[in-house]
Formats: sequence, structure tokens, C-alpha cells
Amino acid sequence: MTAENKNRRTLGGLIALAILTTVGLVIFTMYGARYVSLHQFRSKPPLHLVPHERVVGPAGVFPGTLFSAYGYSFQPPWVGVASRIQTQSLSGLIFHTGQVFQVRNPAMVIDWRSELTRPGNTYVLDKLTAAFGNACCETNYAIVERILFASPAQLRFLQSAKQSMAIGILLTYKSAYVNEDTIEIFAFHSRRLKGFQLGNPARSKSVRLVVFPKEGSELWMDISSTSAGLRQEEVDRIIASIGRQSN
Repeated sequence: MTAENKNRRTLGGLIALAILTTVGLVIFTMYGARYVSLHQFRSKPPLHLVPHERVVGPAGVFPGTLFSAYGYSFQPPWVGVASRIQTQSLSGLIFHTGQVFQVRNPAMVIDWRSELTRPGNTYVLDKLTAAFGNACCETNYAIVERILFASPAQLRFLQSAKQSMAIGILLTYKSAYVNEDTIEIFAFHSRRLKGFQLGNPARSKSVRLVVFPKEGSELWMDISSTSAGLRQEEVDRIIASIGRQSN
């Protein structure tokens, strides 16, 4: 082999190495950050939870305490109010038996539809509708439903950037609804409202309800107990009691 052929062979090898290096850098640039994000989401167990459908049980017969806040009425199935909670962000009751019922001020709850469609702020809306269609963002309920049904399992290393970005956005928002204490999520529907229950009273001393009345704002309710715990029928009683406050 002549020196010229050796040089050509060496040059060819260097060119091939440069091409492989360039391709590797491009792949790393495209997928490296995605791998980091995928690992970040998968390392958070609550983000893997998705809602299971459940039927709200009959209201049953319970003694209870009528309570009104933010234009709605409720009847927590306990009596004996120890103290009332009233701040700018929430209103509620604390009972002598240890139960706590709190309603978040709807003004403090994100109005997803208004936020995503605000002029000059439609970047996220565009990403979500490009991936899932317009129906996913038509109502606040549709948006929250899409958020809670998002899971790190839906992320794929080689899926389209459009899809992975949209799922990543949803999982980021999902962190506002779930935390390390969230062990189950349920979806429920009734004639007057629909919503989600975050937490199982059989396994936890606290439950969050995210409720969408047929007419009105998204409602967040936190129900907890420092004593004997909660029962699902008590949570169902609260769901069944939600109504517009009569004038």
C-alpha cells in the first residue's frame, strides 16, 4: 500500500469518525434532554397514578352540619363544630371529633381555560391541541381530566417531540394536584356535577375533591381527620350535598 493510499484511508476514517461524532451529538441534543426529563418524571410515584372510575354511593342518612361558602352549600356528615376557618384563600370547619373540612376560594384555583387562551399566552394551548386535538382544552374539566390522566408511562424515548412535549407539560401541571401522600385517584359523575377524588379514605386520613358543578367554578375541597380516619360514605355524603347556595 502506497503512502498516498494510506493517507486516503486515514482521511476516510477521520471523515467517518467526524460523521459519527456529529450524528451522535445531534442525537444527544435531540434526545439527551428528553431522557433527563423522562427520568425526572418517572422517579415521582404520584405522577404514575391515573383516575379509576367509581360510582358515588347513596348519600345515606347521617347527622350533619350545613355550611355555605363561595356561593355553594355543603353538608359535612359530622356535628359539633370546634372552630371555623376563614382566610383569604379558604373557608372551613374543624369538628370536635377531629375531622376538618375546607373549601378553597375558587378565585385561588387556576381557571385553566382562561389562562391558556389569554392573548399572548397561547403557547401551551397550541402544544396541547397540536398533540391531542381541540377537544382537550374546550373546558376546564377537559383540561384537568387530560392533566390527571397523563402518566410518565406515556412518554417514549423515540416518540415525536410534539407528543413528548405535550405530555411533559401535562405532567408538570399534574404536580399541582398530586403529592407524595396521594395514593389513588378516582373519577366520578353524577347528574349535577363531575369531578375527581384524590386519595382513598380506606388508606389515608386525607382526601381532596376537585369538583366541577354543571354551572359554576371548579371547587377544591380538602377533607381530613386527625382521629378515627374517614369513610368513603362520608366523602360521598359531602359530594351528594354540594349545591348552589340559595338566596
